[in-house]
Amino acid sequence: MIQLPSILHDDTVTVLRTTSTGLPDDDGLPSEETTETPWAGVNVQQMKAEELEDHQQNSSTTYYRVSGPPLPVMIRETDRIKWRGTEYQIDGEPDARTGAHRINHVSLVMYKSRG
Repeated sequence: MIQLPSILHDDTVTVLRTTSTGLPDDDGLPSEETTETPWAGVNVQQMKAEELEDHQQNSSTTYYRVSGPPLPVMIRETDRIKWRGTEYQIDGEPDARTGAHRINHVSLVMYKSRG
């Protein structure tokens, strides 16, 4: 296995996956559980930040590219990423590259909107 450069891939994020248990809670609503999977050896880099200002409200969205080694379970676009105590959404489908003569890795774009 080819090792990714450690100077760039020195972050750890957590992949959050929420699934339905199929059982109702005490109020009769479907219950969910969230599993947390650490993803070590990743590179997180800010891509862009967008600000929207109008007379009603101000909002901002910041995008980050995340790449690292494949996890035993493939990351889905419906999962979330927790990094440095903040939870991010995944923008689009994660890209997994594996196979002979490749640096096996997964990359995705995550974002956080405020306002």
